[in-house]
Amino acid sequence: MSGPLGVELILVGSATLFDLSLVIEPLRLCNRILERPVFSWTIRTANDDPLRIYDRLTLAVETEEPCSFDPGLTLVVGSDSESDRTVWASETWASLSGRFMRGGAIGGIGGGVSVLAEAGLLNGHCITAPWWLLDEIATDFPQLSPTGRRFEIDDRVLTSAGGIAALEMMLAYLGRHVERSVLVQVQDICLMNANAEFQGYQPNVSHDEYMPCLDDALALMHQHVREPLSTQDLSRRLNVSSRKLERLFRQQFNSSPMKYYRELRLKMAKQSLQSTSDSIGVIALNCGFQSASHFTKCYRQHYGVTPRYERTRHVVSLHVETDHKLAGSFQG
Repeated sequence: MSGPLGVELILVGSATLFDLSLVIEPLRLCNRILERPVFSWTIRTANDDPLRIYDRLTLAVETEEPCSFDPGLTLVVGSDSESDRTVWASETWASLSGRFMRGGAIGGIGGGVSVLAEAGLLNGHCITAPWWLLDEIATDFPQLSPTGRRFEIDDRVLTSAGGIAALEMMLAYLGRHVERSVLVQVQDICLMNANAEFQGYQPNVSHDEYMPCLDDALALMHQHVREPLSTQDLSRRLNVSSRKLERLFRQQFNSSPMKYYRELRLKMAKQSLQSTSDSIGVIALNCGFQSASHFTKCYRQHYGVTPRYERTRHVVSLHVETDHKLAGSFQG
């Protein structure tokens, strides 16, 4: 790095010192280990007002020049128990969006995730949220499907459930900017296992309890290949909300139910192309596609070739394999 990498922390709602310290300490430790300012940071509130963190503790902010650098990462740190949607000064929204457009990274921790969701800055990215915010975000922002993992880093978007997961996310972030040996020293000081896999699910998001629901959903998909069910049909038969079904598929498969369903039907179609003499039109209908042209378009998008080419390629490979076997028998 040519100079210190700037990190701006924006505190909203009832942000806690716990989350704040877990974000700053890894940065400070890197500077100490390398004996130079690899990272610099600044702390402010959304509207530059003092922030009451606990009943008898108020955090003052730098009001004259909140951020003297263009940060490579801006983190919105929220509370550990409630959504932190708040009315920000318009210049705060503009500067945050502008930095993201210029290539800077953004992130939300705890209730701060809901702030970025409302700003539309998380759209199109794989995100997580605290367990107590999962249903609210899935309901209020249907375009988002939080995974329920402890943290997610998707390109330039970082989200964390808060607590220890904030430290885990920052260690993963540091891994992009410092050498492995430095990261291991930071982990050792923090008493974190350098070989541990941190990016699991939150304790309150039971992964196993969702498996029966997912198993039933997959069974329904296999039973209704020719006439696919909609997400609403699946949800009604499984007695769960569409939002919850979307979230379960995102958590388990990193996919939506309909995308997973379509790919399942394409896989079945590929097997039919390779193992039967049915026409492409018949295979399309048997696998739930309205027409041969629609089937061909979906097949090409997924596999990179047309169904007709797939069948021709498979026939040629069978002929080659047969010729090799015959040649081998003659030699024997």
